[in-house]
Amino acid sequence: MVRRGGRSRRVAALAVALVYVVLFWRLGVPTFWDPDEAHYAETSREMIASGDYLAPYYNDEPFFDKPALFHMLQAAAMTLLADHGTRRRGSCPPWRRWV
Repeated sequence: MVRRGGRSRRVAALAVALVYVVLFWRLGVPTFWDPDEAHYAETSREMIASGDYLAPYYNDEPFFDKPALFHMLQAAAMTLLADHGTRRRGSCPPWRRWV
């Protein structure tokens, strides 16, 4: 009976480790090769510059990877904030903006 209890503990520990790796490992760590945030910011910036809020464009080509409402809301937030680069880094905590 002692052996069975030890086995169930190992299985539980393995399950916890697997859940950790699948759900939490490297959570929130930015990657070097992830261009999505830059694309979304540039798409919203081009939306503001062109004044066309119905069709998002990236490098003068239609960009429909996200729904247009996403870019409209992001462009609205960008226009409410300052005109310098902090409007593209709004989700970054203030103590990390100097990096």
